Amino acid sequence: MLQASSVLVVGGGLTGSVASRALCRLLPVGSKVIVWEALDVIGGRFHTETTADGSGLCDTGAQYVTVTDDADAAAANAPLYDELTSAGILVPMRGRIEGGRAADGAGANYVAPAGLSSVVSHLFASSGVEPTFGRRAVRVATASSKWEVSSADGVTERFDGIILTQPLPEMLQLLDASDEPSAWLPEEDGTSDAGCLSRSAMRSIQY
Repeated sequence: MLQASSVLVVGGGLTGSVASRALCRLLPVGSKVIVWEALDVIGGRFHTETTADGSGLCDTGAQYVTVTDDADAAAANAPLYDELTSAGILVPMRGRIEGGRAADGAGANYVAPAGLSSVVSHLFASSGVEPTFGRRAVRVATASSKWEVSSADGVTERFDGIILTQPLPEMLQLLDASDEPSAWLPEEDGTSDAGCLSRSAMRSIQY
């Protein structure tokens, strides 16, 4: 039987919420999933601004969701779309997308009446995970069989695993501040024995 684990997810955006929910479903009973979010709101690229009186909102990051034209991936994601549409969080887009990009896939397009950050909120709520706000990871070190993570506000905790979900430049800053990073993330080109990208390969990625 697998032992209970503690996992830190760095970032309270869509990736962090999806990863947290998956971990809560897959890890043994008694495990802990902790989320650190540097800002005072969740969402990441699914960020929604609201007016002071709460009467208006605007998605300032992603503005709509397109179902992928990869049939296998679309089928795998169908239960999540059904869950979100049944809850009224996503609704079919009525109208056209104009511009050079049009849409990212050939499938249906969805928008969120309460803003796309409501998708992230739903995923965290359904997993029972409550992110800790205002906590930014600044250092990762290996401590025996644990990962030791320090935050900008002086908190240091140990975890069995870490998932980093920040944008790549921020992730590299954190990794560059880590102790003996070459032991688990090599500098040279190619991939490590674990199959992950090296630092140089990560630096070459352009947005």
